[in-house]
Amino acid sequence: MVGVKLKASTLVEPLAAMTLLMVAFGIGMSIYLNILSSDHLERTSKANLYLQQFLEESKREGLFYDDEKVIGGYRLSRTIEPAGEYGDAYLINIEAEDIDGNFLHRVKEIVYVRTGPNETE
Repeated sequence: MVGVKLKASTLVEPLAAMTLLMVAFGIGMSIYLNILSSDHLERTSKANLYLQQFLEESKREGLFYDDEKVIGGYRLSRTIEPAGEYGDAYLINIEAEDIDGNFLHRVKEIVYVRTGPNETE
């Protein structure tokens, strides 16, 4: 054992290795978070599409009452409220939730319902 020289490392080498390791972890975490956020964006985009379809169906067919419907794995709920002091304006509020009950998106629109000459208010 006498005469054997050990090779020593300086403090700079472990610091450089730890820095490279942290950069690699940082890049990996940013990719992982990007994938997670894109899933939420896709779900809210689909929910918005179903909300718009439900709103157009409600206006086209004159469905001005509270209702709940499940479309494509999303629970859509429609509530109708009077909007203002006039009886012909209503606020349609449609909300989308996923199967687990997590809120995804909401659409609100004011519609005017005109009564015809044979209809009474």
